[in-house]
Amino acid sequence: MIKKIVLPPKYSILKNRGFLENFFSKFYSKPKILNLKVSSIEMSGNLKIFGEYKIKEKNKIKKIFAIRRFSGTKKEEFEILKYLFNFKFKEPKFLIPKPLFYFRKEKIIIYEALEGVSLSEIKGRYLLKILKSKIKDISAILIQLKETKPPAKIYNLEADLKKFEIFENVLNKYFKEKAERGLIKELFSKAIEKRIYYFKNLRNFSFCHNDFTFGNLIYQKGKIGLIDFSSSCFSDHLFDLGKFLGQLDYILYLNKGFEKEIFGIEEVFKDIYLKNQPSLREEFEEKVSLYRAWADIENSIFILGAQEKKQNKEGSFWFLERAQKLLKNYEE
Repeated sequence: MIKKIVLPPKYSILKNRGFLENFFSKFYSKPKILNLKVSSIEMSGNLKIFGEYKIKEKNKIKKIFAIRRFSGTKKEEFEILKYLFNFKFKEPKFLIPKPLFYFRKEKIIIYEALEGVSLSEIKGRYLLKILKSKIKDISAILIQLKETKPPAKIYNLEADLKKFEIFENVLNKYFKEKAERGLIKELFSKAIEKRIYYFKNLRNFSFCHNDFTFGNLIYQKGKIGLIDFSSSCFSDHLFDLGKFLGQLDYILYLNKGFEKEIFGIEEVFKDIYLKNQPSLREEFEEKVSLYRAWADIENSIFILGAQEKKQNKEGSFWFLERAQKLLKNYEE
């Protein structure tokens, strides 16, 4: 259970205006803090801290974030961010937050925020309009990330399998009927079997964001930005594509009347991604279907709201059935 807690004294520097203004002067000319907000929460004994600062530098206003994740933010994330921020991407509209500093002792990363709004906060037809106009840019982001070589680790399959074991246990707690339990057992068994198979037979590891969701895609005045590289690693680059298509499934669930528009966006996305990468076609649909099913299982857990007062079992099972259909489609 997640609960709000008072900021531990060890992290009081995050609220010390004098220290912060002096610290920010390393990156900005005579910065003045206009507003600061720090919150901390705890889950299973692990601490997460989020700081938000608004500073004035000359006549410009900038927003800065400080983050300590539940298990402690790793320096690796900061190094990945620094590498990508300085990388000469071919697409100039691809935005990456500017990294400022990593506090090794406190395990806190500080970076300049991307102004704008995450795609997860945009609803209905306006979101579809943005996706339709920016789908080429989003495809370009994935293709360009694939070509980078940040100081990231290899994908941890065992950690993901443990996470999915927890997911299966959670679902079995809420779905009691024999048919429901049977679907869950079959779905997880096939998804895990295929994930292990493709990982063991993966010939080329590429850099992946590994959490390519609408919450991590920022829309800023016609431009697209990408944040949160805490899960980034070297793996199968098609995983990011499957994750994104799983996000389209989430829109479809919320907007059942938009099937035609969403399918159109999906087809353009796939076509652009494959256009200059013909070598991917051999296992493309099979792999993407697996990774999309994987994403829909995560969608089922998210929408279930197991820790909330009211659980959305109907929505959760909708995603489980969709994931099962995806896996069956490429078996036939």
